[in-house]
Amino acid sequence: MASYCVGIEIGVNRASMGVVDGQGAILCRRVFGATSVNNAERFTDTLCDHLEDLLLKRGLMPTDVRRIGIAVAGGSLMARDGDICAPEVFGGQAVPLRALVEGRVGVNPSVLGDARAAAIAELWHTRAQGDFLCVTLGRSVGVALVRGGTLQAAELAATCGAQAEGDLLPQAMTDALTKAIGSHAIAHRARLRFPHKLPAERLSARDVFTLAEQRDADALALLAESVEAFAAALLPVCAHMGVPAVVLAGALCAYQPSLVEPLNLQLAALARAGGQAEAPVARQAVCGGDAVMVGAALGMEARQG
Repeated sequence: MASYCVGIEIGVNRASMGVVDGQGAILCRRVFGATSVNNAERFTDTLCDHLEDLLLKRGLMPTDVRRIGIAVAGGSLMARDGDICAPEVFGGQAVPLRALVEGRVGVNPSVLGDARAAAIAELWHTRAQGDFLCVTLGRSVGVALVRGGTLQAAELAATCGAQAEGDLLPQAMTDALTKAIGSHAIAHRARLRFPHKLPAERLSARDVFTLAEQRDADALALLAESVEAFAAALLPVCAHMGVPAVVLAGALCAYQPSLVEPLNLQLAALARAGGQAEAPVARQAVCGGDAVMVGAALGMEARQG
């Protein structure tokens, strides 16, 4: 009887996958470069090759897998006639991702946004009963809403010509979040300010975080400004949705978990300045950088509305 789940996380520059057991623990994993992410069929072949090899090395076959969940980065995820449209992957084109994967491995996968997947993992591991936003920090910022311990219908995302999965945040709010703390925005600001300290090619936010860990003054100042801007963008989102807590997940949290403390200080200061009685409190996801992968694997088995 099939008893394992597979979580797959598709980002802009890389993809990762893991085999997850019934307790939500990752048994084995693999990361590979998503270099063909704009070619859906080629990428799907590469993804399935990695999946079959990963299962084989664990002594498993696709028939041992009862569920495959695919979490796609990009902030918003739209469905159009069974196809998936995510602005930052597959060139923003509608892709029959479910059909492509099922045709290779014989399991019909579910496809969801990265923020929704991270929220599922948080609910699974904490059984939280309150209201919170789950925010994934990557090249763009994704947001999912939990009310009363139940994941709501979908990501909070601005629609772009297709049917979105659920409630919408104003476009200006989603843009402000990504502009403040998105990894591409951080890397771009670093390139403008201190290019001589950074690699000439393939600059990423991780390079900036590495400099900050080395106590580089320029990198520390840039990250401090980014956190301040993130707090300023996040506070009105929390007020708009009426939530007291924020759970942070995604790639940037894996690189820089120390973002949480300065973010809470900034949120508290801004709330006081604005006359708010209480500020929302941020915390890192229980699964940290693995939250998206684990939540993709668990999928609908977590409590949702």
